[in-house]
Amino acid sequence: MIKRDTIEQELNRIEATIRLIDQNYEKYFAGIERRPPEKMRDDLGLELRRFSNRYIPQTDLRYRYQMLATRFHSYCGNWERLMRQIEEGKFVRKLQRLRGDSAASVPSRQEDTASTQSEAERISAAIAAISGKAPDCQKIATLLAEQRAQLTSRFAGRDFEFIVLCEDGKPKLKARAKG
Repeated sequence: MIKRDTIEQELNRIEATIRLIDQNYEKYFAGIERRPPEKMRDDLGLELRRFSNRYIPQTDLRYRYQMLATRFHSYCGNWERLMRQIEEGKFVRKLQRLRGDSAASVPSRQEDTASTQSEAERISAAIAAISGKAPDCQKIATLLAEQRAQLTSRFAGRDFEFIVLCEDGKPKLKARAKG
């Protein structure tokens, strides 16, 4: 008969391994690690399958094993979904989430004006490519700020990007919702 202590030790080790694999996947998704911990994940999956064939007479330990196996399979589904998003190019890595920088997620006013200025330069270059004349970047920046304020007041909580289209040989500025 299998002793309770050995089963508890094995379940503790499995739980620690699940935590370690989850941490390694988080590092991979954040861009810190170069490869996902697939070998560790496969080994743990194999161990859980072998463990499922064992007879566990204690109800609380059997329940704990089932809980750990369910948690592991839930994590696996989440990891697969994120890996698929990375392969499709839809996943954006966020290092601030790992660091815990709440201030880094909210851009400062200076960063906001710098991004508006670079966006104005990009739009000015696109207009120059279409029409052959380069407009003033400062005028473009003020126009973008006005348009953004109007769009934000109408559509609260949405972020917009501006694109330049060519219609009838003339450049047209259009706003498009991000996301």
